Amino acid sequence: MSKKILSIDHSLCLNCQTCTILDPKTFKVNSKNQKTEIKKQPTSIKKITEDTKIAIESCPSKAIKINH
Repeated sequence: MSKKILSIDHSLCLNCQTCTILDPKTFKVNSKNQKTEIKKQPTSIKKITEDTKIAIESCPSKAIKINH
């Protein structure tokens, strides 16, 4: 199993959906539990897109982490 580059701390997440609006290719809302999750992991830290970086920086609760 590959290492997860991005993670969401659901104890901090407000489910405001800012990340899903700014980067719908990477983030989505699970229709069953209404929690935000990673739709598609980048293959490496270097492959994190500008949209993903903006979504991470825009998260009001800082719930999205880049795992180094």
